[in-house]
Amino acid sequence: MAGVITALAIAVAAALSIGVFYLSIRDALLDDLRVHLRSSAETAATLIDPDRHRAVTDSAATGSPEYLSLSAPLAGLLRANPDIRFAYSGVIRGDSMYFVLDGDRTADRAYVTQPDDPTAGELEVARTGGTVVEDRPSETAWGVGIRAYAPIPGSGGAYVGVTMDARRYHAAVARMFMAATLGLAIALVLAVLGGIRAFRVERAHQRATAEILEARRHATAAAEDRLVMEKRLHASQKLEALGTLAGGVAHDFNNRLTVVLGHAEMSAEDAKAGSGTATSAELIRSAAVRARELVRRILLFARPEAETRVVVGLGSVIDETVGMLRATLPASIQVRWEPPREPVSAIADAAQLSQVLMNLGVNASHALPNDKGTITFALDRVQVGPGASTGVGLSPGSYARISVRDDGIGMSPETRHRIFEPFFTTKPVGRGSGLGLAVADGVIRGHGGTIEVETALGAGSVFSLYLPAGEAVAVPASAATAGLPKAALGGGRRVLLVDDDAMVLGILSRILGRAGYQVTSHGDPVEALAALEAAPAGFDLLLTDRAMPGLSGPEVAERARTLNPGLPIMLLTGADQSADLESSRFSAVVVKPVDSAALLRVVNRVLDGAPGPRPSVVA
Repeated sequence: MAGVITALAIAVAAALSIGVFYLSIRDALLDDLRVHLRSSAETAATLIDPDRHRAVTDSAATGSPEYLSLSAPLAGLLRANPDIRFAYSGVIRGDSMYFVLDGDRTADRAYVTQPDDPTAGELEVARTGGTVVEDRPSETAWGVGIRAYAPIPGSGGAYVGVTMDARRYHAAVARMFMAATLGLAIALVLAVLGGIRAFRVERAHQRATAEILEARRHATAAAEDRLVMEKRLHASQKLEALGTLAGGVAHDFNNRLTVVLGHAEMSAEDAKAGSGTATSAELIRSAAVRARELVRRILLFARPEAETRVVVGLGSVIDETVGMLRATLPASIQVRWEPPREPVSAIADAAQLSQVLMNLGVNASHALPNDKGTITFALDRVQVGPGASTGVGLSPGSYARISVRDDGIGMSPETRHRIFEPFFTTKPVGRGSGLGLAVADGVIRGHGGTIEVETALGAGSVFSLYLPAGEAVAVPASAATAGLPKAALGGGRRVLLVDDDAMVLGILSRILGRAGYQVTSHGDPVEALAALEAAPAGFDLLLTDRAMPGLSGPEVAERARTLNPGLPIMLLTGADQSADLESSRFSAVVVKPVDSAALLRVVNRVLDGAPGPRPSVVA
């Protein structure tokens, strides 16, 4: 564009320059012509005798010696300058002019008594007594010409009129015009060629600039991607380190919780129903269970792959989430919970689902203007079939639906379509990373469900979570133990218990012993293997901890298998380990802390050979 503008500017400048030059030369030629005409008229006027000029009458013959002598200056003027077509003398009388002398020898006589209409120049010379030269050529009886009038000194108003043919002047002007036009054309051609070249240069510069900017953009994007990847790698390394730390802490903490939970349950059993001791024991047990869930959340955050999907009662998950939101959100925000009439369950990981609900609750609070409004949780069960208006994209079947509704500012359609994009956020800096909804969507889709959103500006939002519904499965007592008192469950069967933690070893021994099992406990795995080696058939079950000094639980199981290949082996672990769950060396895996009823149920199932998934994870 700049090249075209430059070319136009050059063309305009050239045209103006040539035009000014043309006008200047034309005016100069006209000035020279007028000066020459003035000089000719004044010279001829001064050569005419004014007295003799007054004596010329109508009877004077133009061929007489007196007339020829008097008009000789005019005749000489015609002979000397071929461009002068007419030279005469005249007088103004009243409103008329009268010819007196004519330089043309072909004239018959003077016309002193014959009037004619005067020109503006003739009137002016008679009035002012000064020489008058026309400014521009005009039409005359002899064609286009220019006239000058000079007074005859002492003649009493007579004057000499001279008419010069303007054809040569016009021819010169025409030649100048052609030259100017040719110059303008050449200038225009040069300007066009220059503009084309400037345009090409400009386009090349623009392309080069665009390529440089594109390369810079790619380089910047690559640098940003690299920075993002480095940050993610750093975050992953930190998360991995946190996972390692959390695993170690969880193992020790779960050992403590195992002791607390076991003693609380036994105290509740021993105490009189309704007594203060029983109430205290139940409160301790509830606190231990909540602490167990807290540890699992820490493990799930540090190790996202350590998830356990089972049939979960969604009412308790929502109830816990609502309680946490009420404790963390401002008091001006009401958090409501509308439970269903009938219990609703789903196949899910409770810890992940709780985290998703917390994210949705916090997001809903951010949508409330001035931290004032209501967030409502609801739960129901729906059937999704072909062509259903809800649960679009889901396979037909029964689903649990959790709704999180707020009466906040809502979202525009553009924002609604982007809310599940990673790192997309409309919140101010410091209030969100743009990952909460993306993670929530990934978790729910990973569970075989979906999230639907209904929203409008000024009308709030409703997030509906669909999860495959599940039915709570009751674990029946084995046929051998059905109807028996708790002390008779074990039936005197022998259990080899191995755990390096003395308090855990003690409480588990008491739980199993009270259930009728004969328990041989060892805090040293080497000593336990020695006891097994001394009596390979002397035990019905090996129950070993996973993390122990010297030998780990899997190593103990491997050596025990060589001593008694048919011996059932159960693993105790303070932190979920996917490798242990997949190992065929264990009849069951028990995750500490475990309540006594769950532990006894799994032990009986393993010893009774009851059908069921293997390995079993008891939480």
